[in-house]
Amino acid sequence: MQPILLVGIVAVAAVAMTTGFLGNDIDLWVQQFGTGSELIVTPVTHALIDFNIVKTSIEGGYFLNIIDECLVTLRNTVGAVTDMDGITTITKSEIQCKLSNSMGKIIAEGNTFATVFPGGQVITIPIDMAVGTLPVNVEDVHDVHLVVKANTHS
Repeated sequence: MQPILLVGIVAVAAVAMTTGFLGNDIDLWVQQFGTGSELIVTPVTHALIDFNIVKTSIEGGYFLNIIDECLVTLRNTVGAVTDMDGITTITKSEIQCKLSNSMGKIIAEGNTFATVFPGGQVITIPIDMAVGTLPVNVEDVHDVHLVVKANTHS
């Protein structure tokens, strides 16, 4: 009976480890929409999102883990577009990283502008604390909203 119990414990441990107890998997929901009979093509199909977390000391010898940067890696390049005549039209693109709490309220956000965001390279977006009143503690973040606007700013 002991070997069966041991196999059962190992199986439960394996299942618990694969469910991501400390997992950091984030699903990317790509929203597409259309105008009239045309579909507006989304500039991003896949992105990796990471954070720079800074340990900050507080009273009583405790510390908080504060998010100060959102690190985004896009799979494909977002930016300059060549039109039909071979003329490259260059406008700025924007990436926004918004952090929300469990009630869906945006507690901090940051953005960055560039002519081209190359695919496969890490893009650093500083998180602006002006939205929230306190630094963003890791434990307060429930969702991450990534907004990519390609060629929209002149």
